[in-house]
Amino acid sequence: MQDSTGIYVVGRIDDSTWQVSKLDPDTLNPIESKTFAAGGLGYGFAVDGTFFFGDSSGSEHIGTAFDFATGVKTTVDVNIAIPGDDLITNVVYDSAADNLYLTNTGIDEISVVHNVSDVLFV
Repeated sequence: MQDSTGIYVVGRIDDSTWQVSKLDPDTLNPIESKTFAAGGLGYGFAVDGTFFFGDSSGSEHIGTAFDFATGVKTTVDVNIAIPGDDLITNVVYDSAADNLYLTNTGIDEISVVHNVSDVLFV
């Protein structure tokens, strides 16, 4: 993942622990890593150093946020909906435009959530 604060890799260490590592932009080697406890998570995207995760890979609900700077995980309650059968299959955040692009391959449609920072940081 990449946002205005850097390039990151997110991965699951075990059934209850996730790790976020910030990468050196030149070498792509990890320069800092932080972990947090969580069960299964779905898609994710980063906005200004905070990582947001869907409840599952196709879920419209974003229920987890992790602030890399502080290392604090919080619960959030954000619903994103797209037309059709509501099967989110890909999520991409564009920090320059502050837009979140959601793909629904069930109906081959891409939806856009504008001003994502306003939606997530209410």
